[in-house]
Order: sequence, then structure tokens, then C-alpha cells
Amino acid sequence: MTHWIHKFFKIGIIACFLLSQTACGYHYGQGSQLAAYKTITVPYVIGDLEGIFTSELIKKIATSGDLSYDNFCGDLCLEVKIINVIDDNIGFRYDRKKKGDLTHAIIPSETRLTGITEIKLTDTKNGTVIIGPIQISATVDFDHDYYSTRDAANLFSLGQLTDFDEAYHVALKPLYQILAEKIVDYIFQSW
Repeated sequence: MTHWIHKFFKIGIIACFLLSQTACGYHYGQGSQLAAYKTITVPYVIGDLEGIFTSELIKKIATSGDLSYDNFCGDLCLEVKIINVIDDNIGFRYDRKKKGDLTHAIIPSETRLTGITEIKLTDTKNGTVIIGPIQISATVDFDHDYYSTRDAANLFSLGQLTDFDEAYHVALKPLYQILAEKIVDYIFQSW
């Protein structure tokens, strides 16, 4: 008698296991959704006048190893638009006179750039939007001199840039590198 109970118990466990695997229509997956795609196209980033951001984005995608970059006919299309680049003064110092004496005026000496982008990832075969549009932002801080020269008469002569303008332009590349990394990480991690 106990032999039959023991046998029914084993059969019951096996039946429950098999039933649990098919009861909810469970099927083993095929990996991430990204696995279905092999290539990606990145058109010029809207608002990237010099192509620096577009270049950084393509570099990050190419070195990620998950997708191959294709100039024209990728399985996916990543559209990126620079919404805004905001500069906020975050560090200040007292201004100096021509002889180096401190004045009571305070001038900025450190700035934070915040870049805000909007991304959209589309399946090029059927036009389906896979991700987005969403906004991704990044920040970078930099120091600068408020004046490019101690002689205020030459400050804006002949289209000369101030040190702030030069520092701002130089700080865009690290900002775009951080943004590109965040965008690529979001695309590959969100699936």
C-alpha cells in the first residue's frame, strides 16, 4: 500500500512540474530585444553644427560591440536632437583692477554646462518607434577667466573671443562624450 502511495506521489510531482511549465503559456526567451537587430544608423544630430556630438555618438556605438554602425541602411535608426545647452555660473571671485587690487565686484570664474538631448530609436524596416522620444541630459563643469586681457579696450576688438568663449567651446567635447555614453548605455540597458 505504501509502495503505491509513494509511486503516485512521484507521478504527481512530475505532473505538477510539467503542468506548471505549460499552464501559463510560458516559452523560453530568445535573449534581449536588441538581439534581433545587427546594425544601426545615426543621421547627423540636429543642432550639432560642427559634427562633434555626432562623431562622439558614432564612436560610442562602434566601440560598444552590441551593434555595427552602418552609414545608410541600418536595421535601427537613432535620431538625436540637441534641445538646449545651458551655461550656469557656479563659481565666483572678486574682480581686480588693472594694478591687481581687488574690487567689490564679483565675476564668474566657474561654469556648468548642461546639455539636454532628445532621442528616438526606430526600426527602419517597419517604422516602429522602439524607444522614445525621451530626454537625456548631462553636465560638465569648467573654470575660466572672465577677461581674456587685462586691457578692457581690447576685450571685444576684431571679433576676439574671451577666455570664457574659448573655454565654453572646449568644454563642449567632454559634454558630448558624456551625453553619447549616457545615450548608448540607455539604449543597450533599457531592453
